[in-house]
This record gives sequence, structure tokens and C-alpha cells, in this order.
Amino acid sequence: MKHAFLSPVAALLALCAAWPAAAEFPKNIARDVIIENRCEDSWRFVFVHSPRPGEWLKSGFYLLDPGERIKPTRDGGAVQHRDNASLYYYGERADGQMRTTGDHGINFADAFYNGREAIRIMRGKSLEVWHDC
Repeated sequence: MKHAFLSPVAALLALCAAWPAAAEFPKNIARDVIIENRCEDSWRFVFVHSPRPGEWLKSGFYLLDPGERIKPTRDGGAVQHRDNASLYYYGERADGQMRTTGDHGINFADAFYNGREAIRIMRGKSLEVWHDC
């Protein structure tokens, strides 16, 4: 009876030892960015994103109405970003009266914007970002 119990335990231990290697996600996969405006006002956004190692691009402006969710495009294709790199976004309310705050700044379209690192959610082939006011 004791030996019958050891076999399932040994199998479970072997499975647990192999799990980290099997569960590890691939790195540097470019995913399509999706942004959602969760504010009560329209906002426009700029992204600093990295579709490939060593390549950083500025893409924008993308105007989103309240509650709108889009997959932004650039040069005819989806804006993409690597799953293991920081993604930064910068925004302002459509009327220009309010902007995002943060520790990162960029010049874009003849103006300076402060922004922040986005909290990203990976879903399949997409990387989602939500802007909350």
C-alpha cells in the first residue's frame, strides 16, 4: 500500500519540476496594441512603443471618445509592442484642458507631453491598455 502511494507522488513531483520550463512565455513577441478610454471625455493619445528589440517609435495621435476601444494603426498596420518591454503613453483631453501626468516626457507634434508607463494586459495576440481619469 505504501508503494502504491509513492508512485503518484513521484509523478506529481516530476510534473512540478518540469512545469516552470513548460509554462515560461516566449520573450520579445510583438503584440497588437489596443487602447480603451475609460474617461467621461474624449482624449487623444501618443504611444512610445517597441515592436522589435532596439527599435522605439512614437505613434499618435489617436482620438478616442468616452468608452471607445480601438486598435491603433501606423503605416497601414497595427501598432505593435513587445510583451517584455515598457510601453509609454501620453495623452490630453480633446479640448486641450487636461493632460496625462507622469515621469516620462516626449516632444510630439511641436508640443511637450508628460506621460507614464502603461499597465498592460496581454490577451492572446493583443496587449491592452486602459486610460482611467
